[in-house]
Amino acid sequence: MALEYALYIQTDLHPEQALKLMFTGIGVDARIEKSNKRKVFISTNASGLTTYAYRFKDNDPCYIAADLGIEASMLILFHLDPFEDREIQKNILLQVTIELLREVKGDTVLLFNGEVVWLLRKAGELILNSSKDLWRPDFLVLVTLPYKMKDLPTL
Repeated sequence: MALEYALYIQTDLHPEQALKLMFTGIGVDARIEKSNKRKVFISTNASGLTTYAYRFKDNDPCYIAADLGIEASMLILFHLDPFEDREIQKNILLQVTIELLREVKGDTVLLFNGEVVWLLRKAGELILNSSKDLWRPDFLVLVTLPYKMKDLPTL
């Protein structure tokens, strides 16, 4: 069974632009292609991490992000392949997320399996979830932006 992380973000970028920015920014060669479903763009790379990016329609509300008080315009889903090295995939996932946050200043939330908040950026403040021992030291070194640690809710 694949693990899933979801990044909800407020941005004016096109989904394909967001994926290119994320992966080229950290030097990972990723193939990006358009899916035949609702303007979804898919990125794959050698690690087994598959990334989907979708822009919400104006009348297509994002309830998860709204529960946290943010307005997201794009959803980026990360699927970790259970048959590949998950630690490498998580490292890439965190690196590309931080790279996107460096370039896009909008509100953001990163969720694990739709309920555990890993990080939240609201009004420019980046908060990493200090509960549940999510942020091991080897993950924290990947966060190259200023942040605070704080307990964040589970949805």
